[in-house]
Amino acid sequence: MNGSSAKPEKSETTSQDEVTARLLDAAQALFVAQGVNAVSMEAVAKAARASKRTLYARFPSKADLVGAVAARLYEDLRQRLSELPDDLELEEFLRGFAAGVLEALTQEQMKGFLRLVISEAVIQPDFARAVLEAGKLPATQVLVSRLEAEKARGALNPDMDSALAARQFMGLVKEPVFWPVMLGAEPLPQDVVIANAVSLFLKAYAGS
Repeated sequence: MNGSSAKPEKSETTSQDEVTARLLDAAQALFVAQGVNAVSMEAVAKAARASKRTLYARFPSKADLVGAVAARLYEDLRQRLSELPDDLELEEFLRGFAAGVLEALTQEQMKGFLRLVISEAVIQPDFARAVLEAGKLPATQVLVSRLEAEKARGALNPDMDSALAARQFMGLVKEPVFWPVMLGAEPLPQDVVIANAVSLFLKAYAGS
Protein backbone atom coordinates (compact mmCIF):
# COMPACT_ATOMS: atom_id res chain seq x y z
CA MET A 1 0.00 0.00 0.00
CA ASN A 2 1.47 3.31 -0.99
CA GLY A 3 1.41 6.47 1.05
CA SER A 4 -1.18 8.21 -1.13
CA SER A 5 -3.90 5.74 -0.09
CA ALA A 6 -3.60 6.55 3.61
CA LYS A 7 -6.36 8.68 5.12
CA PRO A 8 -5.13 12.13 6.09
CA GLU A 9 -5.04 12.72 9.80
CA LYS A 10 -7.36 15.34 11.21
CA SER A 11 -5.62 18.60 11.90
CA GLU A 12 -5.61 20.02 15.40
CA THR A 13 -7.67 22.99 14.17
CA THR A 14 -10.34 20.70 12.69
CA SER A 15 -10.52 18.74 15.93
CA GLN A 16 -10.90 21.93 17.97
CA ASP A 17 -13.64 23.18 15.64
CA GLU A 18 -15.53 19.92 16.06
CA VAL A 19 -15.32 20.15 19.84
CA THR A 20 -16.54 23.75 19.77
CA ALA A 21 -19.45 22.76 17.52
CA ARG A 22 -20.40 19.96 19.93
CA LEU A 23 -20.32 22.36 22.85
CA LEU A 24 -22.54 24.88 21.05
CA ASP A 25 -24.95 22.17 19.90
CA ALA A 26 -25.24 20.84 23.44
CA ALA A 27 -25.64 24.30 24.96
CA GLN A 28 -28.34 25.34 22.51
CA ALA A 29 -30.34 22.15 23.00
CA LEU A 30 -30.10 22.27 26.78
CA PHE A 31 -30.86 26.00 27.00
CA VAL A 32 -34.01 25.69 24.89
CA ALA A 33 -35.18 22.56 26.72
CA GLN A 34 -34.46 23.65 30.30
CA GLY A 35 -33.77 27.40 30.33
CA VAL A 36 -30.39 29.09 30.62
CA ASN A 37 -30.49 29.45 34.40
CA ALA A 38 -31.32 25.78 34.95
CA VAL A 39 -28.40 24.50 32.86
CA SER A 40 -24.98 24.22 34.46
CA MET A 41 -21.73 24.51 32.58
CA GLU A 42 -20.96 20.99 33.80
CA ALA A 43 -24.13 19.70 32.13
CA VAL A 44 -23.14 21.33 28.84
CA ALA A 45 -19.68 19.79 28.96
CA LYS A 46 -21.11 16.36 29.77
CA ALA A 47 -23.67 16.52 26.94
CA ALA A 48 -20.93 17.56 24.51
CA ARG A 49 -18.61 14.76 25.67
CA ALA A 50 -16.00 17.31 26.69
CA SER A 51 -14.28 18.29 29.91
CA LYS A 52 -15.22 21.35 31.93
CA ARG A 53 -11.69 22.62 31.37
CA THR A 54 -12.24 22.45 27.60
CA LEU A 55 -15.56 24.26 27.91
CA TYR A 56 -14.20 27.05 30.10
CA ALA A 57 -11.14 27.46 27.87
CA ARG A 58 -13.48 28.40 25.01
CA PHE A 59 -16.28 30.08 26.96
CA PRO A 60 -15.16 31.52 30.32
CA SER A 61 -18.72 32.26 31.47
CA LYS A 62 -22.27 31.19 30.72
CA ALA A 63 -22.92 34.62 29.18
CA ASP A 64 -20.03 34.00 26.80
CA LEU A 65 -21.57 30.65 25.89
CA VAL A 66 -25.00 32.21 25.30
CA GLY A 67 -23.40 34.86 23.12
CA ALA A 68 -21.56 32.22 21.10
CA VAL A 69 -24.78 30.28 20.52
CA ALA A 70 -26.45 33.50 19.38
CA ALA A 71 -23.54 34.41 17.11
CA ARG A 72 -23.79 31.05 15.38
CA LEU A 73 -27.56 31.35 14.95
CA TYR A 74 -27.19 34.85 13.51
CA GLU A 75 -24.17 33.98 11.34
CA ASP A 76 -26.28 32.62 8.49
CA LEU A 77 -28.35 35.82 8.52
CA ARG A 78 -25.29 38.07 8.67
CA GLN A 79 -23.65 36.18 5.81
CA ARG A 80 -26.81 36.27 3.71
CA LEU A 81 -27.22 40.00 4.24
CA SER A 82 -23.55 40.66 3.50
CA GLU A 83 -23.94 38.91 0.15
CA LEU A 84 -26.67 41.23 -1.13
CA PRO A 85 -25.24 42.66 -4.38
CA ASP A 86 -23.54 46.03 -4.04
CA ASP A 87 -25.17 47.27 -7.25
CA LEU A 88 -28.72 46.85 -5.97
CA GLU A 89 -30.73 50.04 -5.87
CA LEU A 90 -31.41 51.13 -2.29
CA GLU A 91 -35.10 50.16 -2.48
CA GLU A 92 -34.25 46.65 -3.67
CA PHE A 93 -31.51 46.35 -1.06
CA LEU A 94 -33.97 47.25 1.69
CA ARG A 95 -36.46 44.70 0.38
CA GLY A 96 -33.81 42.00 0.28
CA PHE A 97 -32.55 42.91 3.72
CA ALA A 98 -36.04 42.82 5.22
CA ALA A 99 -36.87 39.50 3.58
CA GLY A 100 -33.64 37.97 4.86
CA VAL A 101 -34.27 39.17 8.39
CA LEU A 102 -37.81 37.82 8.53
CA GLU A 103 -36.86 34.49 6.99
CA ALA A 104 -34.06 33.97 9.50
CA LEU A 105 -35.89 35.18 12.60
CA THR A 106 -39.00 33.07 12.00
CA GLN A 107 -37.08 29.77 11.74
CA GLU A 108 -37.95 27.36 14.55
CA GLN A 109 -34.44 27.18 16.02
CA MET A 110 -34.14 30.95 16.18
CA LYS A 111 -37.63 31.44 17.61
CA GLY A 112 -37.01 28.89 20.33
CA PHE A 113 -33.74 30.45 21.34
CA LEU A 114 -35.04 34.03 21.30
CA ARG A 115 -38.13 33.10 23.34
CA LEU A 116 -35.76 31.64 25.89
CA VAL A 117 -33.56 34.73 26.05
CA ILE A 118 -36.56 37.05 26.33
CA SER A 119 -38.11 34.99 29.12
CA GLU A 120 -34.92 35.08 31.18
CA ALA A 121 -33.74 38.60 30.36
CA VAL A 122 -35.19 40.11 33.53
CA ILE A 123 -33.37 37.63 35.75
CA GLN A 124 -30.16 37.50 33.71
CA PRO A 125 -29.76 40.70 31.64
CA ASP A 126 -26.21 39.63 30.78
CA PHE A 127 -27.62 36.86 28.62
CA ALA A 128 -29.81 39.25 26.61
CA ARG A 129 -26.90 41.67 26.26
CA ALA A 130 -24.68 38.87 24.99
CA VAL A 131 -27.25 37.97 22.32
CA LEU A 132 -27.53 41.60 21.28
CA GLU A 133 -23.80 42.14 21.03
CA ALA A 134 -22.87 38.82 19.44
CA GLY A 135 -25.85 38.32 17.16
CA LYS A 136 -28.21 41.16 16.41
CA LEU A 137 -25.79 44.09 16.24
CA PRO A 138 -23.38 42.50 13.70
CA ALA A 139 -26.33 41.66 11.45
CA THR A 140 -27.77 45.17 11.76
CA GLN A 141 -24.36 46.65 10.99
CA VAL A 142 -24.76 45.42 7.39
CA LEU A 143 -27.69 47.81 7.02
CA VAL A 144 -25.92 50.63 8.86
CA SER A 145 -22.97 50.41 6.47
CA ARG A 146 -25.23 50.59 3.41
CA LEU A 147 -27.13 53.55 4.84
CA GLU A 148 -23.85 55.35 5.50
CA ALA A 149 -22.79 54.77 1.90
CA GLU A 150 -26.13 56.04 0.58
CA LYS A 151 -25.90 59.09 2.81
CA ALA A 152 -22.40 59.84 1.54
CA ARG A 153 -23.56 59.85 -2.08
CA GLY A 154 -26.55 62.08 -1.29
CA ALA A 155 -29.34 59.53 -1.65
CA LEU A 156 -30.33 59.86 2.01
CA ASN A 157 -30.67 62.81 4.35
CA PRO A 158 -27.15 63.91 5.42
CA ASP A 159 -28.40 64.54 8.98
CA MET A 160 -29.73 61.00 9.33
CA ASP A 161 -28.35 58.92 12.20
CA SER A 162 -27.66 55.69 10.32
CA ALA A 163 -27.59 53.48 13.42
CA LEU A 164 -30.93 54.84 14.63
CA ALA A 165 -32.45 54.67 11.15
CA ALA A 166 -31.40 51.03 10.81
CA ARG A 167 -33.10 50.14 14.08
CA GLN A 168 -36.23 52.02 13.01
CA PHE A 169 -36.34 50.09 9.75
CA MET A 170 -35.95 46.83 11.64
CA GLY A 171 -38.87 47.87 13.83
CA LEU A 172 -41.07 48.60 10.81
CA VAL A 173 -40.33 45.13 9.49
CA LYS A 174 -40.35 43.04 12.66
CA GLU A 175 -43.25 44.50 14.62
CA PRO A 176 -46.05 43.30 12.25
CA VAL A 177 -44.47 39.89 11.51
CA PHE A 178 -41.82 38.71 13.95
CA TRP A 179 -43.52 39.57 17.23
CA PRO A 180 -46.92 38.08 16.27
CA VAL A 181 -45.09 34.88 15.25
CA MET A 182 -43.19 34.84 18.54
CA LEU A 183 -46.41 35.36 20.53
CA GLY A 184 -48.52 32.88 18.59
CA ALA A 185 -50.67 35.48 16.84
CA GLU A 186 -51.43 35.83 13.13
CA PRO A 187 -48.77 37.98 11.39
CA LEU A 188 -49.51 40.37 8.55
CA PRO A 189 -48.43 39.22 5.06
CA GLN A 190 -44.66 39.64 4.73
CA ASP A 191 -44.72 41.13 1.24
CA VAL A 192 -47.17 43.82 2.33
CA VAL A 193 -45.17 44.58 5.48
CA ILE A 194 -41.88 44.84 3.59
CA ALA A 195 -43.31 47.07 0.86
CA ASN A 196 -44.85 49.39 3.43
CA ALA A 197 -41.69 49.50 5.58
CA VAL A 198 -39.51 50.40 2.59
CA SER A 199 -41.94 53.07 1.43
CA LEU A 200 -42.20 54.70 4.86
CA PHE A 201 -38.44 54.55 5.40
CA LEU A 202 -37.62 56.20 2.08
CA LYS A 203 -40.27 58.89 2.59
CA ALA A 204 -38.70 59.71 5.95
CA TYR A 205 -35.05 59.65 4.95
CA ALA A 206 -34.64 60.07 1.19
CA GLY A 207 -32.43 63.03 0.34
CA SER A 208 -33.96 66.13 -1.12
